[in-house]
Amino acid sequence: MSITQLRYPELSAATRARWNSLLKSNREITARAKRLIQLAVEACEAVGPIALQARLHGGALWICCPQIQLAALLDCSDRTVRDELARLTACGALQTHAHPTKDNIIGYRIDLAALESIPESHTPDLDDIILDFADQQTASGVTSGVTSGPTSGVASGPTSGPTSGVASGPTSGPTSGVASGVASALMIHEGMNELYKTSSITHDHESHETREAVPKVRFDQISENHIRAIAGFTVESNGRTGILSEPKRLAKVHEYFTDAVQAGLALPAEFRTFAALFRNVGRRTDIKHRSKYLRTLWRNRNDKPLDGVLTAADRQYARQLAEIDHE
Repeated sequence: MSITQLRYPELSAATRARWNSLLKSNREITARAKRLIQLAVEACEAVGPIALQARLHGGALWICCPQIQLAALLDCSDRTVRDELARLTACGALQTHAHPTKDNIIGYRIDLAALESIPESHTPDLDDIILDFADQQTASGVTSGVTSGPTSGVASGPTSGPTSGVASGPTSGPTSGVASGVASALMIHEGMNELYKTSSITHDHESHETREAVPKVRFDQISENHIRAIAGFTVESNGRTGILSEPKRLAKVHEYFTDAVQAGLALPAEFRTFAALFRNVGRRTDIKHRSKYLRTLWRNRNDKPLDGVLTAADRQYARQLAEIDHE
């Protein structure tokens, strides 16, 4: 295969958008690693920095550059570069490949889907501040029409500033989902009510028994939109977008779980694992058919345990949802 077959002088708009979204996200990727990715993306379309070769191929960035040169480009020590590469390798986002014929030439493959699967960073202190502000606004009777000032954009979606990603989805720490509560307090998305109007829950804190009595959804017909909403991400309905509040996420996943229990596909004690799987599948970007994938994982859990699939953050998220019943 000639080298020209591997050259991509221009990135497509969709690919560029995905990489730029990753670089602006609040994921647990260090600033120096993001800088490396930014240099590589730029090098794919133009003459890159000296000694840095980069190509986009197969959904990944391929980089060839001596570590000492990487250290110079990133303004750090050679040891720091090794640590950064080790972090990316540990999370499954980077693979190292030696040149097939030339000694001491190493290439690095940085996988986009793996990077997008890295959890969002925890921001508990900032979440507390935002929640406190929202409570003050609600107490003052200011629950809508907030379009300017310090909180502009907080509830409507991610921003490009320091708080980028705060409102776009939950974190996995003790204050996970705070941003979704802010969204519910500051902006009422009527279209979201249409998406969840079939819910058997009329009040966020109805009893567990009431929730189990009249399931309105079926495990064998899981909605792709519901998976993302239960996982705490922004979804669209009837032209409107929003993040479902935590009590309503709990209500919806309980409906699916109740149906699974009644169908003999789940045991009552498995709720947290069930909810954690919704979180795992909902946040991942490497899955084409989320509903089918989720059902397959769940049905095969006895033969193929979910321990290797669910992360600590997924389980923490499920614990937090389950604890809403006890508040």
